[in-house]
Amino acid sequence: MTPLTPPPIRDLPAGRLEQRKLHLLAEIARPSTVRSFGPSRQWRRRTSGLVVVAAAIALGVGAAVLATQWGATEASAAQVRTSITQGLSTPRNIRGRFSVESRPARPRLRPAHGCSNCKPPLPIPSAFVLGADGSYSSRALASTPQFPASAAYDAPADVMTWLGSFGGGPIYVRTTGNNPAFTSFRPESALATWVLYALDSGNTHVTSTSFEGRAAWALTLDFTPGDDYYDTYGARVDVIVDKETGLLLKLTQYENDPSYWTSIETINDLELDTPTSRADFTLPIPSHARVIEHDQGFGPVTRQQAAAVVGYRPLLPTNTGGRPLTRLAAARESTIAFLPGISAPVYRDAVAARYGSGLDAITVSTRRGNPLDVAPELTARTITIGHGPLTGTTAYVSNSPTAPGYLSAYYQGLVVEINGPSAGDALVTAESLSRR
Repeated sequence: MTPLTPPPIRDLPAGRLEQRKLHLLAEIARPSTVRSFGPSRQWRRRTSGLVVVAAAIALGVGAAVLATQWGATEASAAQVRTSITQGLSTPRNIRGRFSVESRPARPRLRPAHGCSNCKPPLPIPSAFVLGADGSYSSRALASTPQFPASAAYDAPADVMTWLGSFGGGPIYVRTTGNNPAFTSFRPESALATWVLYALDSGNTHVTSTSFEGRAAWALTLDFTPGDDYYDTYGARVDVIVDKETGLLLKLTQYENDPSYWTSIETINDLELDTPTSRADFTLPIPSHARVIEHDQGFGPVTRQQAAAVVGYRPLLPTNTGGRPLTRLAAARESTIAFLPGISAPVYRDAVAARYGSGLDAITVSTRRGNPLDVAPELTARTITIGHGPLTGTTAYVSNSPTAPGYLSAYYQGLVVEINGPSAGDALVTAESLSRR
């Protein structure tokens, strides 16, 4: 899970701006697979640790199985991407344990580019249970000062429970009315999402292998100092992907030296299709913990009911790539701050929709706001929407390797946010928005 502390400020080493300029020029020269975008602008804002944590505790996504029969000893990055995405979007009960090893990066003898933001996605050893109904739990195997150290989500009840240390003591939080547009970063999804976008770097080598008796693929990815991939992933990443389930069985990261690993995250004791109960997806309350009940304010609605709640006809897509609507919710007012004094955004007259499930899901949300609320908290470029009600509207599309499917725009007093598997998916969704 993610600690409740802001990420460190990233200082650019000498010469980094010039290298980023050359990298961006190379990106512009590369043929586009979707469409040609307008001039790019770079936006970097710091998101609070609380927002990251809140996004990590929201809606569960199914995990699972995709029996793949590529048949060859080697596979393409696209085949591995398909296996991971579809595997982790197919309902299945799975249990396992994450073991985590880490060590400091090796000091360099001369100044070199460092990896300023490449922290491992899962720093805490934990046991996890994934439910076919979208429920999940992740429980820390040792005491930790991080919050939340453990988290569980009961999908049918839409109840999230999480536990950890906060403000000098243990705290237990139970949230209801959760925002379906928040992306879930369960441990297995965090690892998969982190690796999926690394496959876009174009430097992937894939071979068939076995891991603890299971058929798997082995991937090695190398990154170049000076680009966003290096800042996010480091000098090198080795990945072992289970062919049957799409789970990442082992992830080895090399922060600044491709011959010296700095973190290893491994799934052990994997169990498939074992029975689960509701107790698997609710954390017990420790006797000494402070208990807090928090309602985020969202409730399930129909499209007509949503308009009555928020006072405007919601913008929802007509083209989701065949993904069905899995949840539609609205809130007159919503906040993720569960304690007084915590700095967190307050959403007003918000509508949130989720289409599909797992890593392939698309979420669309609208809320009242102002143009300043649209600038994303990550690296982004600007485009102009070409179709639908938003025609002519300037939108921001993420350039971040770990969030390539994020799009935001401001339209008639509303902040519009879309999250999808890719920028192309987000743009297609944005251009199909309708009030009908």
